[in-house]
Amino acid sequence: MSRAERSTHRSDEGGLTRRAAFLAGAATAAPAALALGGGSAHAAEPVPPARGWIDVTDALYGAKGDDVADDGPALQKAFDACKEGGTVYLPAGEYRTAQMLHINKRNITIRGSHAARWPYRAGAPSCIKPHGSFIGKALLRIQDKEEVPGRTEDIDGVRLVDLAFNGTRHEGGGVAGGVNGLYSTGQVRDLRIEGCTFWTFTGHCVNVAPYTRQDGRKSFAKGWRLTEVTCWNTRGDDVNGFHLDSLTDAQLTDCLAGDTATGFYHVAPGDVTYTSCRSVFNRKYGYHVDRYCDGVIYNGCSTDRNGSDGWLLTARGGNNRPVLLSGCYARRDGHSPVAPDTGTGLRVKGASATALHPPVVLSGFVATTGVSDENDGPRSPVHGVHYTQGRFLGIGGGFLEGTEAGLHDVPERRAKVDASVQVQRYTAPLP
Repeated sequence: MSRAERSTHRSDEGGLTRRAAFLAGAATAAPAALALGGGSAHAAEPVPPARGWIDVTDALYGAKGDDVADDGPALQKAFDACKEGGTVYLPAGEYRTAQMLHINKRNITIRGSHAARWPYRAGAPSCIKPHGSFIGKALLRIQDKEEVPGRTEDIDGVRLVDLAFNGTRHEGGGVAGGVNGLYSTGQVRDLRIEGCTFWTFTGHCVNVAPYTRQDGRKSFAKGWRLTEVTCWNTRGDDVNGFHLDSLTDAQLTDCLAGDTATGFYHVAPGDVTYTSCRSVFNRKYGYHVDRYCDGVIYNGCSTDRNGSDGWLLTARGGNNRPVLLSGCYARRDGHSPVAPDTGTGLRVKGASATALHPPVVLSGFVATTGVSDENDGPRSPVHGVHYTQGRFLGIGGGFLEGTEAGLHDVPERRAKVDASVQVQRYTAPLP
C-alpha cells in the first residue's frame, strides 16, 4: 500500500483519520476559494511515497506477508535493489522464507512496523520466519567481503529496526548448529539493531563471529550499537541469546536475554559497554565473558533466576583493563547449578592459575538469594560473589548474600572489600 493510499484509509472506528479528513477538506475548499477569487489556494495533492523507501509488498517485489507464501525471493530482491541510504520496509505481516536472506549492500535500513519486547505475550506484527522447506545457517546473513566472490567493500552501516525474527523452533534442515536469527562474520562495522526481537531458534539468536582472511589476519565486527534488542528462547545446552565473538567497540543498551543457554556470551570483548541490560531464566549463565578481555563495563545491568551464575568471568588479559560492574543487581541465580559448589551472583575465575583474570571492580553491586516465582524450591545462590584465579577484586559499596556465604574468596585472598559493603549469609527473616 502506498503512503497516499494509507493516508486515506478508514480508522478502526469507521470514520476518516484526521489526516484523511484534513486532506479531503482541503481538496473541497480549494476550488471554492479559487472561484471566489480568494488567492492562490491549491487543491491537496497525494502524499508521495517516502523517497528511497522500498515496500516489499509492492507489485514489483510481491511479498505477501500472509504466513504461508515463500516470500524469500521477494525480500531478497528488495534488499538487493535498495540503494545506499535507502530503506526496505516490511509492513505488518509474517514473512516466510525458504532461503537464507543476505544483506549485500552497505548503509541500508531494513525496517518493520513493530516487534514485541516479550514475544510470547504480545506476538510480533512484523516478522521474518523460516518456511517449512527452509535450509540455511540463519534467517539473516551478513558476510565479510572476502567470503563473497567479487565483493570489494565491507558491509558497513546496516540498520535493522522494529523487526522480529521468529525461528518457530525450526530444526534447521539438517544444518549443523541449527538455525541462527542473525549470523554475521568478519568485518562488519557500524551495525545498529534497534527495537528488534529474535526468538525460538535452534541456533544462537544473534551470532557474531570473526573471519580469517587470506593474508592470515582475523577480521571482526566493530562499532555495533544494539538498543532494545530481545533474544528469547533457544534450544540446546550451548545455544545462546547473544553469542558475540570478538565484537569490539560496541554498546548494548536496554537489551534482554532469557530462556537460552547463556543470555550474553561475549568472547574477547574490547571497549564494550552494557547499559541497563537484563538476563533472566537462562539455563546456564546470565553474562559470560570468556577467553580474553580488553575492557568491558556493565552499568545498571541485572540478572534473575539463571541456572548457574549471574555473571561468569573466565577471561585473561593484562593488569590495566578491568571489568567494571557499576550499580548491577544479581537476584536468585544458581537454582540448578552444574556442580555442587556453583551457583553465584558473580563468579570470577581466570582461565588458569597462570592466566589470571584481569582486575574486576564492583561498585554498588548487589547479590541476593531467593526461591522460585511460585515461592517454592531451593533457595539460591550459594555465594553472592565467588572469587578465584584473578589479579584483583575491588568491592566498593553493595550487598552480598548467599546461602553459604556472601563472599567466597579462596585461596588467594585478593579481594579488597570496602567497609560500606554488607556481606552476609542468608538467614530467614524474623516473623
